[in-house]
Amino acid sequence: MNQEISLKALAADFQFTDGPMYATVDVKSLRKGAFATWVVTGPNDQGLPSILLMISTALRADTELGLESEVRQLAAKHVFPLASALSATPGVGERVPLMTLERRSQVFLHHMSHHFSSSHLESMTLQLQTECLFRMATYLELTNPLKLIAQFQKVATSTVEKRVSIARAKGRLPKASEGRVKHEATWRNKIAQES
Repeated sequence: MNQEISLKALAADFQFTDGPMYATVDVKSLRKGAFATWVVTGPNDQGLPSILLMISTALRADTELGLESEVRQLAAKHVFPLASALSATPGVGERVPLMTLERRSQVFLHHMSHHFSSSHLESMTLQLQTECLFRMATYLELTNPLKLIAQFQKVATSTVEKRVSIARAKGRLPKASEGRVKHEATWRNKIAQES
C-alpha cells in the first residue's frame, strides 16, 4: 500500500493505492476525536473501474502524525481488504438508495431493543441510556428523537428533553445550536489553526 499524498492534498486529506485500488480519505475533526470518510475505487467483477466501498469511521488520533499512522493502519488492515472482497460482488458500484426516514426509524427501534433490553442495562443509568439513544437517533438523522426515546423508555417527552439538556450542559452532547455540521472543521483547518 502506498500513500501518494498527505494532508496537503486538494481533493482529500489522504490518498492511498493498493494494487489497482485507490482510496481517498476525508477527515473531519469533532468535539472529541476525528471522523474519516473513505471512498475506494478499483476494478469490479467485469474489470471496470468502479466505486467498491464508501464507509465512515471514527478515529482516535489527535495529532497529524498519529492521524496519518492510524489512517494508514486502517487502510491496510481493514479498508482495502474489505474493498477487495467486495470487488467481485455483482452490482458493486451501483448507487445504493438511501434509507427512508421510516426505515431509519425502524432500524433505530431494532437497535434500541437489542442494546437497551433489561438484560443489557444492569450498570447503565437512565441518564446514560438517554444520551446513548440520543446519539444513535441523531446519527440516523431521525426527525423526532426525543419522542421516539420517550416512547421506548415509557416516560414523558419532557423527561427525555431534561436528560438531553443535562448532557448538553455537562458537554456530553453537542448543544442544539451547535449541530454536528457546525461542530466539524476539516482536519486541515484544525491543524492550520494550531500552527
